[in-house]
Amino acid sequence: MKHNVAYGAAGGHAPRLWNLNTGKSVLDADAPAANGMGMAIQSSTQLYFNCNAHGSPLVTGVAPSVLVAGQWYFVAVTYDGTNYQMYLGTDRTNATLIGATALSGAVVNLAASGGVASLGIGNRSGDFARSFNGWVEDFRLYNSAGNSNFVDNVRQSVAGTAAQPPRALEVRPPRLLLNAASKLDGRFTLRFNGIDGQTYLVEMSTNLAEGSWTPVFTNRPNGGVFIYTDTNTTNDARFYRVRH
Repeated sequence: MKHNVAYGAAGGHAPRLWNLNTGKSVLDADAPAANGMGMAIQSSTQLYFNCNAHGSPLVTGVAPSVLVAGQWYFVAVTYDGTNYQMYLGTDRTNATLIGATALSGAVVNLAASGGVASLGIGNRSGDFARSFNGWVEDFRLYNSAGNSNFVDNVRQSVAGTAAQPPRALEVRPPRLLLNAASKLDGRFTLRFNGIDGQTYLVEMSTNLAEGSWTPVFTNRPNGGVFIYTDTNTTNDARFYRVRH
C-alpha cells in the first residue's frame, strides 16, 4: 500500500484497507461477524486486523516509525491455528514482526455461504465513510501460514528491485469498491460498486507483464453497481483490473 495523506496520531478516520468475508455483501473490517476479516489504518503508527467476532482489534500492529505518505509499505498477517502475527516492510526493507495475538481455533470459512465470498478494497460498504486515499497493490490470500522468511519472500516478489517500484491500483475518489467475487461452473463473476455516470473498463491479464492487459468489458453502473462475468475461465492464473 501507499497512502497519499498523512494520518494523525490518534484514531479518527481509520480508513479500511480491505475486508474479506463469506456472503454477497462486504462487512466492515472494524467488527466482522463469523467468517470475516479485515484490516484498517488506525493511526500514523498503528494497523488493526480483525477476524470473526474476536474483538476489535484482534491484532494491533505498531510500526517502528510514522507511516509516511508517499512510501510503499508491505503488510502481512499470518495465522498458524494458535498465533496471529502481523508484519510490516517497505519496497526496500525487510518485513518484520510488529504485532501478535495468541488465539486457538479461529477458523474462517469463506465457503460458508454457498461458496460465495466478498472482497472490498479501499473502503467499507454501506456508508463508504472510511475511504483509503492511496494505492493498494497485489492483495493475496494463502490457505496456509508461512514463517517470517516466507513472508519476506512474498514481499520481495511484489516489490521487485528498488529501481522498479510496483504497479498498482490507485484508490481515489470517485470510489470503486469490489464487493463480490465468485466462481461457479467455469464462470468467474466480479460485482463492483461504482459511481453512476462514470465509465469503467475491466481488463484481464494472465501474467501481469506490461502490455499484456486485454480489455474485456466496458460499462456504466446502474444504481451504483455493475457486474462482469468471465465465461471462459480455466485453471490458469488470471488477473483483473478496472480503469475509469
